[in-house]
Amino acid sequence: MWSIAALVLVLTGSASCYITCPDGKVCSDQSTCCLTKGGYACCPVPNAVCCSDMAHCCPSGFNCKAITQKCEKGDHPWSSVPMLKKVAAEEPRSPVSAPLESDSSPVQSNAGESSMVSKVQCDNYHACPDGTTCCRHPTGLWFCCPYSPGRCCLDGYHCCPYGYDCDPTYTKCVRYSNVRYPFAPRQAPSMIEAIKVSKPENKVHDQQVSWTALVQAADSRPQAGVTHCDTKFYCPSATSCCKGPNGKWGCCPFPLAKCCADGLHCCEYGYTCDPNSYKCRK
Repeated sequence: MWSIAALVLVLTGSASCYITCPDGKVCSDQSTCCLTKGGYACCPVPNAVCCSDMAHCCPSGFNCKAITQKCEKGDHPWSSVPMLKKVAAEEPRSPVSAPLESDSSPVQSNAGESSMVSKVQCDNYHACPDGTTCCRHPTGLWFCCPYSPGRCCLDGYHCCPYGYDCDPTYTKCVRYSNVRYPFAPRQAPSMIEAIKVSKPENKVHDQQVSWTALVQAADSRPQAGVTHCDTKFYCPSATSCCKGPNGKWGCCPFPLAKCCADGLHCCEYGYTCDPNSYKCRK
């Protein structure tokens, strides 16, 4: 039996959550080390097939097709999915050798290293690792989907690759043509909250654009391919959900967008909101 991918659990400060690549860099234990031209990188699925172009990878049981940039499964060419892009592996963390009584020092060190790693902002206070997608659980907590961009399922435990929808049983990813096929083997739906990060600093950069105003999210019956904000509200496909100051959802016209703290505006992925100038800075 195959199923859609379970949302990835993200842990900090625990060596058991990482695997070490041959060059010494580390990846999540839900990833696979794959060689690139610049060293090892992480494929965001376990037991993956590393493609010969040294830039992509496929889930276990699929073959890389460089011409079509697809992952195909054996003698079922119709069961193809887009190749996954590798994400950069992290440098190994220094072992914590300090005694338990002085555990404040290693915590500060890990926080400093974590701030240097590229992340996907879920909101102003939470983030997921680069190469993943933020999914909001019905309880309001953030979790990380291992696909980028990913489709968050309404059960709060699963997600699908972009271009697929979750079927009503949450056991398969369905393309809009209603052709069903698996994407990744079933994984236990173990989850914790996304990584908490510090508030973004207001640094001055040369690249800036104006903030984009949000539009109200819909609460009618959603159609296939929408971005779910929670169990009731949704935004159009390729947009992002942002929560306003009054608790209502708004839609940002950019995927994986940065929601500004005022709850009324947003910026494109890769930009931060500058509250002083109302500009998006990169």
